[in-house]
Amino acid sequence: MKMYDEKGNRRFPRLLENHSMLVRKMGPQKMEGFYKTNDLGLGGCEFTSEEIFGEGAVLEILISLDNRLVRAYGTVVYERRKGKADLGVGVEFTRIEGSAQEMLESLFELEGYTAQFKDKKQTAVA
Repeated sequence: MKMYDEKGNRRFPRLLENHSMLVRKMGPQKMEGFYKTNDLGLGGCEFTSEEIFGEGAVLEILISLDNRLVRAYGTVVYERRKGKADLGVGVEFTRIEGSAQEMLESLFELEGYTAQFKDKKQTAVA
């Protein structure tokens, strides 16, 4: 699933919300830490980090939503400077486990995005 269409526009809207999350970088150079989302969408999220994950890094992410955990896997698609030491890390979800997809969709429905998703409904499973 791609976050952007052929014209460079986002395929999924983003909510500017801060949710606590645990991020684990998979692979030989493992690392993990607690962060907060800068924004959240059905196709991915962004968070701020002082650490460099590296574009293409595979991540396991646990996001706290309404006292429940959403487990997602994703790939770092960008890292952009946000000040002297901070990076905005953009993640594209490649897989979301269990009922987590429905939890994310319900969050967006509460924000009034229902009509935009129903016609183009896609799952976040690769």
